[in-house]
Amino acid sequence: MDIRAALLEAHSKAQTEKIVHFVGKDKSRFAALVALFLHDTGRVVQRAAWPLSDISIAHPELTQDYLHLFLERLRHPGMHVAVKRHVMRIFQVVALPVALHAELMNIAFDYVCDRGEAVAVRACAITVLGRLVLIYPEMVQELQVVLEDLITYEQSAGLLNRAGKELARIRRAI
Repeated sequence: MDIRAALLEAHSKAQTEKIVHFVGKDKSRFAALVALFLHDTGRVVQRAAWPLSDISIAHPELTQDYLHLFLERLRHPGMHVAVKRHVMRIFQVVALPVALHAELMNIAFDYVCDRGEAVAVRACAITVLGRLVLIYPEMVQELQVVLEDLITYEQSAGLLNRAGKELARIRRAI
């Protein structure tokens, strides 16, 4: 399968599943998908994000060499919401190298606090922060304040649900 051609052929769950199945646990195929995600343009990058996140969640061992590059991708201004959503989705579940914690925490706080950001990106960022503050308890209070503020002023049921659950989980853990 030509992964790039498959990404451009259609954007659907079925097509994503075909790509995920084709790549599987194969390191070279995963590397090819990552290369498209990191170095191609526009639509290919957007469409590569979905299978990339599905594969990363199913086979997190494949991602470890690329996590710093995924984080770097988030720094690009004007990044498409699909890229942000799927990269943050990956960071919700994979083992996070300590070297990435500070920058990832900063980006996640920015996403959560940005009311103009997509709900799905903000929701994933809440989960990422919930994971990280358990490692850095000095940040718990800051996240609690942000989540309490979000619960007070946010109208999205999805964000309210995620913030409430994460706040409860943090309170139980500390």
